[in-house]
Amino acid sequence: MPDNPHRFAALVESELLAFLLETARFPLSHFSEKGLQLGLLARLTTHDELMTPVPTNVTQKYSSYFDNIREEEQSNGRDLSQCLDNSYRIRPLQLEYGRGGSRRIDLCVLDPADIQQISKELSFKTRDGQYVVPVIGVEFGTEKTGWNEMAKHLSKDAEKLDQCRHRYSISVMRSDNKGRRSLKGHKRKDETIDKFRRAIEEHARQFTRVKWIGLIFHLALGEVECFTSSGSWQRYDISNDVDSLADPLRGILDLA
Repeated sequence: MPDNPHRFAALVESELLAFLLETARFPLSHFSEKGLQLGLLARLTTHDELMTPVPTNVTQKYSSYFDNIREEEQSNGRDLSQCLDNSYRIRPLQLEYGRGGSRRIDLCVLDPADIQQISKELSFKTRDGQYVVPVIGVEFGTEKTGWNEMAKHLSKDAEKLDQCRHRYSISVMRSDNKGRRSLKGHKRKDETIDKFRRAIEEHARQFTRVKWIGLIFHLALGEVECFTSSGSWQRYDISNDVDSLADPLRGILDLA
């Protein structure tokens, strides 16, 4: 288990970069944001430090109760010591994690040191009734969220990620325009795409602690627009090689 929780961020960002490049190769590999969650989750679950359950404070808080349970069950020939220890452990990597008021973070990582303070096992809350604040919080969005609804969606992302030490909002949008010319319906679609661009720009200026990853895939052209660390949009040709997208993504993620 890492002795510095910020090492989790380096691990997650490395896998996030690889996942986004994989998504660029196969932009239709996911149907909705749940598919994006699954893709990143599949990579993160290969790391033992994210998947190894950590002891909570529950067994210590209720030690007298558990001692009684052990004694009663031992008289019946059952040893529950290992079971009771395992039953109250929590993994650092979580999905749909609570933030109060019915809010859920799509994907997050908890600090093992904080997990050890959890004393309310089903809610993952500490003794003072507060949710443990994640080290890392990740929110996702796609065009299924609605091009015209993205500004509202991004605001909710920023709110849910508030207090996380490392915050990521990932929007993977796909345009079904079939070319560069203004075919029927293209003008309206172009306007909604531009509205999404502005929403990302405005939120990046307002919520500077969030790393805003915005990608717009133009499927028929083999091109993608990427929101860069400079606060502008750049278009990249990924028709033959997606690696051209790696450097701007590294810039957002602060990867060397």
